[in-house]
Amino acid sequence: MLAIWEKALGAEHPQVGDAVNNLAEYARRDEDWATAEALYRRALSIFRKAQGDEHSGVPVVLNNLASVLSKTGRLDEALELQVQSVTLREAQLGADHPDLAQSLDGLGELKLRSGKVAESLAAYERCVTIRRESRAGAGTTDQMTALKRLAWMASLGSVLAAPAFGQEAAVVAETAEPSKNRL
Repeated sequence: MLAIWEKALGAEHPQVGDAVNNLAEYARRDEDWATAEALYRRALSIFRKAQGDEHSGVPVVLNNLASVLSKTGRLDEALELQVQSVTLREAQLGADHPDLAQSLDGLGELKLRSGKVAESLAAYERCVTIRRESRAGAGTTDQMTALKRLAWMASLGSVLAAPAFGQEAAVVAETAEPSKNRL
């Protein structure tokens, strides 16, 4: 299918980039990290050639590529790409968009894995705030997961804050709908 798109539109067309990104998703789900990385890098290159960092696919691919790199133990590189994803999504979509929350969730995870607990907590808190205030993110499994992470992190540093996050996560869990914008 990709070959058909490439022949019809050219190898550097943004729709080819979309197809390459979709193939990368399948490779990521299959935990074929090398293939996923190569495909994400190709999609990123196509999108950047088309519109630079203004292309809406760039922060999405950066988010997904960061996830793959973290799975292969390349946390520093993953963190750098995740910060870029957050910065671009905020610039493109605004400070309260649910897609920004997704990038912040990834940033929180990477900061935590890198031992930057305070920075991780700040990213998760901002993620949860956006999801609380967004109809698209409120009441989803993504919100519940972020709340559980916050409860766990708060239990490490503040016994008083942990129960509140845990209780909110439990309420969300009772009515949570699967997230519709998982990448």
